[in-house]
Amino acid sequence: MCIDPSLQTLSSILPPLSAEEDDYVQHKIRSAKRAARSELSVSRGEWQRQQYAQSDILSLEGLQDSVPRIHISDLTSERFIELFEAPRQPVVITGLTEAWPAAQQWTPQALLQQFRDHKFKVGSDDDGYAVRLRFEHFLRYCAYPHHAGADDSPLYIFDGTFADRSGSAAMKQQYSVPGLFQEDLFQLAGERRRPPYRWFVMGPARSGTGLHVDPLATSAWNALLAGHKRWALFPPGTPREC
Repeated sequence: MCIDPSLQTLSSILPPLSAEEDDYVQHKIRSAKRAARSELSVSRGEWQRQQYAQSDILSLEGLQDSVPRIHISDLTSERFIELFEAPRQPVVITGLTEAWPAAQQWTPQALLQQFRDHKFKVGSDDDGYAVRLRFEHFLRYCAYPHHAGADDSPLYIFDGTFADRSGSAAMKQQYSVPGLFQEDLFQLAGERRRPPYRWFVMGPARSGTGLHVDPLATSAWNALLAGHKRWALFPPGTPREC
């Protein structure tokens, strides 16, 4: 999910801090930024050197969206396989999340009430260990105009253990795997041996990942509950130099 870019919206749900409390939160945020991307200096402003926040990088002008959209009520499993799975055609399916509790409970305000002190993963350090921030601190990072409001590529939550850790395990009861995607061959490996397969993702404008290929021939489905997520999809066989 993508956080409302209006800083006023976030600030209104966060309780005020004393100067000492604010210094503590700022310290935690700077520490997370240094750990997650050690190649960028926080103190020298390298998180903001491209000034993408002041650019039109998020403009939709000139972009072509050719991905088909279809409502779940108009799609059977057989039709999905015929039209999209077999020919390997990306598709946006609407209406799938309307009955999920997460559709109402995964707003910044509701998540803050549920998981204020829980630490979600916002990156990995140079040794591959998870970098985590308390959820309240992450929201404050998003609300600070000099942090997420100005960072070229802000931190974002990308947590593959949310459903397994005691502090956030309740989240797995707030959504369900759609019937179209029930087939899961990795489950034959067992819960302890299978690779990560579910993630909670949340971030501000300009956050996201670079060009990549999902590992282990993964066929992923993604559900967007709030905001906008921009995808750039390249067909198999696209030359690397493109």
